This record gives sequence, structure tokens and C-alpha cells, in this order.
Amino acid sequence: MKRLMALLLALVFILTLAGCANTPVPETVGSLGSVEIPGSLYRLVQYNNYSGAASLTPYDQSQLVQVLKATVTDPVSGEEVPVLQYIEDHSLEQLYYYAGVLSWFDELGLSLDQETLNTINTTVDQIWNYNGSHYEKNGIDRDTLALYMEQGYKAQALLEGVYGPEGITPVTQEEYLDYMENQCYAGEVLYLPISSMDGSVTADQETMEEIAQWAETAAGAINGPEAFTVDQAALEYIPVVMELLGQELPSEEDILSGYTGQGLFLPEDLAYYEEEDGTNPVLDVIKNLEVGQAGVIFTGTAYQVFLRQDPVESCPLEQWQDRLLEGMKVTAIQDQFVERGKSLENHLDQEALDQISPGTIQF
Repeated sequence: MKRLMALLLALVFILTLAGCANTPVPETVGSLGSVEIPGSLYRLVQYNNYSGAASLTPYDQSQLVQVLKATVTDPVSGEEVPVLQYIEDHSLEQLYYYAGVLSWFDELGLSLDQETLNTINTTVDQIWNYNGSHYEKNGIDRDTLALYMEQGYKAQALLEGVYGPEGITPVTQEEYLDYMENQCYAGEVLYLPISSMDGSVTADQETMEEIAQWAETAAGAINGPEAFTVDQAALEYIPVVMELLGQELPSEEDILSGYTGQGLFLPEDLAYYEEEDGTNPVLDVIKNLEVGQAGVIFTGTAYQVFLRQDPVESCPLEQWQDRLLEGMKVTAIQDQFVERGKSLENHLDQEALDQISPGTIQF
């Protein structure tokens, strides 16, 4: 799933963690330009930001009073702010984002095809069937979920419509290649799992250490005089790992299709592994590999034997272009959404906004 939609769905599903008491909200909180902002939508983004703020405190999100009295470090600005201010500021910014997406989408004359609309409807039905009563009790209706979901698809369409090959300011081939060469790391990968495919078995600490040792052995076989290929290493060492996990031995075809592949790390992929002290156990390994040299990284779900390659030579642009486009431009276009929303004529009703208080969230 593409990054903009992945983020959207993560936010939508936050509310499935809890049920709330009835929370009436006004029908609308005003408009930004010609974009009407339903009160239910403001409630949804407010709840999302309450959950985000709670995660920055030592409290569980159900500890409403304690969370709302807390002060947090805003991960965007780095400033210490009261939780109530954090919620208000980020919720308002998301309204600007929403209006920026919808107004720009209409301005460019874009539309969502029927297949996408059907996907939205099906996904919203699934969410609503699973947890609709909790949404309703919190003042959020089904139509709001559909609007929020549509926003995500429209944002994705705008990314392509602005920066894609047929876009207003398309990213050039030279820009793609420069990005790949200077900011990305590519390699052929052998995945050594630490759990069974269905998740029913997970390696204990001793077995984890054994798998790590076998990963180092596989990397040594690739780097050493045997000069194993990744496929050869997979056929040699995946059976060993399967035995350690007590799993049935896959066929050679399944080993090669399921445990080897082409890896491409973009900057945001690598940022995911950065630790609080600024170290990055994944980047620290792969950046020190020469092209043609293998090393071992741990991603939390598997040990990977990473055989570094030249990204331009090993990753055909036509195959990776969509992902590269997101990596290069998603932050820029998200910022543009917010700025466009802020530039619209503001008819938000502060009194209506104030009626939707995070203090009315109940667990």
C-alpha cells in the first residue's frame, strides 16, 4: 500500500481501540474556501490527535484526565506544549490539509474512478461493521469515514497529477537517478525469519542467537572464496532456520520465491530504524558495505543478509518509479496541502469548534 494511504488507514483504525459515550457534535464547524468541514470530521481528527498525544505521555489513552493535563514534546516542532494545545494545533492543521487536498483536486479537474470508489465503499463498510457503534457514540458517522478515505485517494492522485510523468511539474529521469544514487541503498536480500509464516511460532532468545549466527555464516559464504550467490545461500541456510523453528522444509521454488528478493531502502525506510541515541543499526551496516559485499541486518521481524548493489543498475526505474516518487515528493506535497488550505478564505466557526472538546472523550 502506498504511503499516503497507509498513513490514512492507520489514523482511521486508531478509534477501534476503544468505545466512547455519546458525544454530540455540530453538523458543521464552518468552511475553508468552498470546502465544508463537517463537525464529525473535526471530531475524528481530534480523536486521532488525542491518541497521538497520549502516546507521548506515560499514561494510557484511557486515562483522559491525566493525558489532558500533561505536557508533551511535539515531534514536529520539538517544542514542549500542553496536550490540549497539541490536539488543537494538529487538528486545525489537518483541517487545512483536508481542504487543501479537496480544493486542489477539484481545481485540477481530477476524479476518482469507479473501481477506487468501490474500494472506498467496501473498506468503509468493513470498518463500520467492525466498530461503527463506537464511532457513532463518539459523534462520528459513516459518511465522515468515507470522506476521510476519499481524501487519502485524492491526495495520492494529486501526487501523481503534480509530480508524476504526466503531471504539472514531473520529476525528471535525472532527478530519479540522482535520488537513487545518492540517497538510496539497494541490494539483493536473503530473509532469515525468526517466526513461522503464520506467526504461531516465534524464536526464543537462544534460537534467535543461532539464527543470527547462521545469517553471519551465509554472509560469509557470499563474501568468501565460495562466492555463493544469494540463491545458493538461501537453498543452503533456509532449511537450517526452518529446522530451528520446527517448521516444515519449503520446496526449492518456495525458498527462492519467499525468502529472497530485491531490496531498496529509501531515506524514510532507514529513518524508521533510527534509535533515540541517534544510532541506526540498519544504516550503520549497509552504508559501510562495498558494492558486491554482503552484511547482516536485523529489521525486527527477520535477519537479512544484504548483498549491496548499485541502485541505478539493479533497480529498473520503470519498476520502482511509483515508490521513488513517494519517497521524493510526498513530504513536499503534504506541506503544499496544508499551505493551500491555510490560503483559503477561512470561515471556520470557533464556537462550533469549541463545542467539540477532547474532554468529552470517555472510555
